[in-house]
Amino acid sequence: MNELRPTLYVLGLFEAGLCVLAALGQAIAAGTPLYLAPGLGIAALFIVAAVSVPAGRRWGLVTLLVLDGVRISGFLLSATLGLLPWVQLPVTGATVADGLILPAIVVTLAARLLSATPIPVGAVRG
Repeated sequence: MNELRPTLYVLGLFEAGLCVLAALGQAIAAGTPLYLAPGLGIAALFIVAAVSVPAGRRWGLVTLLVLDGVRISGFLLSATLGLLPWVQLPVTGATVADGLILPAIVVTLAARLLSATPIPVGAVRG
């Protein structure tokens, strides 16, 4: 299972790069730098989580699961709202790859690693 850690590291950094590009695009399109803060914050979360995965940190895997779970639910909500006649959402191949396939791959790999990683004895209180 440890061979999945470098893959998750690269995919997490790739997602951070996509978040930075999306934040820059929103800031340029809106004409205000206020749109940079959320995108850069999410990118920072992806970077911290991705760097912690090769080190064997469980919280990095959980963070990647949560971040990508939110991305998948956001895509599904947007696609569902796009079915309404007064809401237009162009669903392209890039949108599906970035919003659904990539996060689904990361969630699958992180869940497999999380289930194979033992919980340290001192972490369980009871």
